Amino acid sequence: MKGEARPWTCRAGVDTCTRTAPCPACRGARNRRKGKRGQGQNRRVLETVFDAHARWAGDLANEETARHLPVRYENKAGRTGGANTIATHYLKAEAQAEAARAVGDLRPFVFTVSPDGWSDGLIVLRISRLKAILEAFAG
Repeated sequence: MKGEARPWTCRAGVDTCTRTAPCPACRGARNRRKGKRGQGQNRRVLETVFDAHARWAGDLANEETARHLPVRYENKAGRTGGANTIATHYLKAEAQAEAARAVGDLRPFVFTVSPDGWSDGLIVLRISRLKAILEAFAG
């Protein structure tokens, strides 16, 4: 029936495993699926922006095999990869920049970071705005 969840079945056969309290094997599988889902979404955006097409299905497997893209990328999802921390800082900076934006200023926003002890910096941006940002860089 539509809207009903499938009954929970633990693939490892652990009796105490539930959807809300999964065993380590089920939790690991769920985390892997979550990471692969985000990785695939981001790869598809990069393929669209750069008009890149995989030569064979193996190129789509993970970041290391995405040789059809003109950039190397690494996808992080959730808490352990630092994705939530980066997103929090990005959203705060974006809100600050939006509050200070002049009327009529249509330039896309990028978040730059200058860590202590680095002679270089980092740029963080929304992947949905990548094409507009590249066009802005091109002038």
